[in-house]
Amino acid sequence: AMAAAAAAALRAWFWNERFWLPHNVTWADLAGEAGPPGSGLQYPRAAHVLSAFPLALGIFAVRLLFESPGAEVNPSVVWICHSHTQCVGGRDN
Repeated sequence: AMAAAAAAALRAWFWNERFWLPHNVTWADLAGEAGPPGSGLQYPRAAHVLSAFPLALGIFAVRLLFESPGAEVNPSVVWICHSHTQCVGGRDN
């Protein structure tokens, strides 16, 4: 019970609206609700950050494909690079 109270106090201190937000804004204002009337805007939700993880995983997979340490050049990587170079007007060496 005491640890839960200490965690709640720490959370309240860390997420203090006076520190993080402008004067007339509260956390409830940013709860994914619609923005100002007539603006057509909607505030983002914290869960929207999670959409970055699949993108980061994909970029990491491409990096591993191109930077496999100690291995020879993968023929599929050579084909992908060559075809994309031709698409953007590159020349053969």
